[in-house]
Amino acid sequence: MAVTLRYTSYGVPHVEADSFRELGWGIAWAHAEQTPDSLAQRWLTVRGARSAAFGADAAVGDGPAPTVTNLRSDLWWTRTRTSPALTTALSLPAPLGVDDEVRDLVDGYVDGYNAFLSERGDAGERGPTASPITADDVYARALHWNTFRSSGAMIDQLTRAAPPGADPSAPAPDFAPPPQESNMLMLGREATAHGGGMMFSNPHWYWWGPDGFRELHLTVPGVLDVYGSTVPGLPLIMTGFTPDLAFAGTSSFSQRFCLYRLELVPGRPTAYVFEGREREMTRETVTVRTEHGDVEHTFWSTLHGPLIHSERHPWTPARAYALADVALSVRWLNQQWALMRSRSLDEVDAVTRRSMAVGWRNLMAVSRDGEAFYADRTAVPHIDDAQLDDALWRPDPEARRDDESVPVLDGTREASLWGTDADAPTPGIFGADSLPQLRRADYLANQNDTHWLNSLRQPLEGFPRVLGAERTARTLRTRFALTRVESALRHGGRVRDPEHLRELLFDSAVWSAELWRADLVGLLRAQADPALAEAADVLAGWDGTEAVGSRGAVLWRAFFFALCEDNERVEASLFERPFDVRDPLRTPHGLATAQSARILAAVRAAGSRLRELGLRLDAAVEDVQYLPDGDERIPIPGGPGAQGQYNLVEPRHGAVGDVAPGEIGYGTGFLLWVDYRPDGVQAESVVVYSQSEDPTSPHHRDQSRLYASGRTKPVRFAREDVLRDTLRERRWPDRDGAA
Repeated sequence: MAVTLRYTSYGVPHVEADSFRELGWGIAWAHAEQTPDSLAQRWLTVRGARSAAFGADAAVGDGPAPTVTNLRSDLWWTRTRTSPALTTALSLPAPLGVDDEVRDLVDGYVDGYNAFLSERGDAGERGPTASPITADDVYARALHWNTFRSSGAMIDQLTRAAPPGADPSAPAPDFAPPPQESNMLMLGREATAHGGGMMFSNPHWYWWGPDGFRELHLTVPGVLDVYGSTVPGLPLIMTGFTPDLAFAGTSSFSQRFCLYRLELVPGRPTAYVFEGREREMTRETVTVRTEHGDVEHTFWSTLHGPLIHSERHPWTPARAYALADVALSVRWLNQQWALMRSRSLDEVDAVTRRSMAVGWRNLMAVSRDGEAFYADRTAVPHIDDAQLDDALWRPDPEARRDDESVPVLDGTREASLWGTDADAPTPGIFGADSLPQLRRADYLANQNDTHWLNSLRQPLEGFPRVLGAERTARTLRTRFALTRVESALRHGGRVRDPEHLRELLFDSAVWSAELWRADLVGLLRAQADPALAEAADVLAGWDGTEAVGSRGAVLWRAFFFALCEDNERVEASLFERPFDVRDPLRTPHGLATAQSARILAAVRAAGSRLRELGLRLDAAVEDVQYLPDGDERIPIPGGPGAQGQYNLVEPRHGAVGDVAPGEIGYGTGFLLWVDYRPDGVQAESVVVYSQSEDPTSPHHRDQSRLYASGRTKPVRFAREDVLRDTLRERRWPDRDGAA
């Protein structure tokens, strides 16, 4: 046996192989069987070939820049495939290049995918025509993933940059990054009833398209045994567990890039000044094939990086702006692969220090003996506090990760260039010793807030400001999680098992209601207005959750987003009691009496919106959000995170917080509970949107219905459990290294 692919209940693939190359073969086959359309879509994207397939002017529709046209996407990826981010990494040995084991894995993935196409024919019967791939396609796909929150989300701005007067393109809209939301909790020996480690992983991510998480179990006997989630096109586990430890990641708040403002030479818009000397920009012209013929485009770059052109940062005759992106690297593959193979937290600590290349995900882990670990082991541009003080634009440390949160440094001065720590594996970044990390025996939690309060009991302080704010109010989602965990551990309490953990955190409670509802109901009942009195009755009778049958939840959501303009954080002026750094879980608190007129207006607006949509004031969650299954609708619990919803879900179409009935397309997707008990590791999981994208597959919505009923499934991890539950099996004999 060289490669065996087994499918257990709910369509979960288990790949067993004799080598890493053969393992890659099996992973690719599983991906091609279950997500053929997504794979074909992503290959076209990273090849710069979408225009010819779908039309140059159509929107990409997925990924970090869903609204950008296929042409602009193709221009960027055609350039990127020949950039040093790929060519240099593939020509050098690790750690600056790609590890040999990762190369074997990728080569096997290419062979496996191409073999699938050869045997099955076109893998994209419902979508784009699939074609054989190369290793460069997989590495470009890895680059696409790592730049999800940096240059990958700025394709519109990057492809509109042209010398003034040379291109009639209008400035691109300002940078708006993809959502940044997930929940992770690691419980150590002092927090569990049995003294072993426990993990709850709840990444919030896309439910459709090429980036949705899918389950996978990988085994090379005696060498590797890891179960978790992956994304189509990447032969790695992103969140998962082994017999020794569980690992996961949340979106890191740290900055990934900055802009450099250039002073241009008068009369020469493609020349700039650096340290008093004139420099010429470099130009790179690429060609993209479209349905109407070939299109050429020229990118302009500086020593800082490529130029952008946006409303806030335009290229004018006097000035221009260059993008410096630290995440433009495939070295993160080494880091993730080494993490998958680690057998202890000491090893996790050591191997992740060697690369420091992950583009946007924090690292959290817990060992079987009950030690929890958090670290920011991402690539963070080395912009120290002094450089930030001298920046031409210094963002508010609590600002959203949008265009106004991007530092703008002086591109004329060498002093503005990124520094390098002594322990950094590559120039321009902070080393691990400069970034936050923590080990504890009780718990660690992260909900995409900054590093400051992953544990109420041990705040992390004194780190570079480019990593995010410290000693500031936390999001409602963070406050919910920490409050619930601290409550469970009070007076020596312990978490018993995953079921106890679900009861603790996953009841779809809305934390803003915990803080505001009593005040709001009292305010409404004090008004001589029958409509407001009716709203008060609905909210008073609501159970405070967004379970599918909860009545009053829709009204609350409509009120909250009518009141709060920012869909990530609640402005401080809306609270009666301000934030107190000595009491970060209970403050800020209460509805501000000074804002009564605004609050009442928001309630009236919420009622009007429900009536406009034909919804009752006491509409239930199941009336407004669902996952389609043919002609049926599967009701989905949860809601937007800004209102303090841990079980975060958001609409596929329309604005976050709008209560118009529609399909859910983002949020709680892959749920994993891991429990290291004295008799071995046990786990439960559910992929909310299910494993297969094929509407005719029995695994297209089977887990969706499981989730809607409040249930999970047992993870088949032990070999005997996998064999006992195997529904289908495929074996490939020894292929003499070809697999």
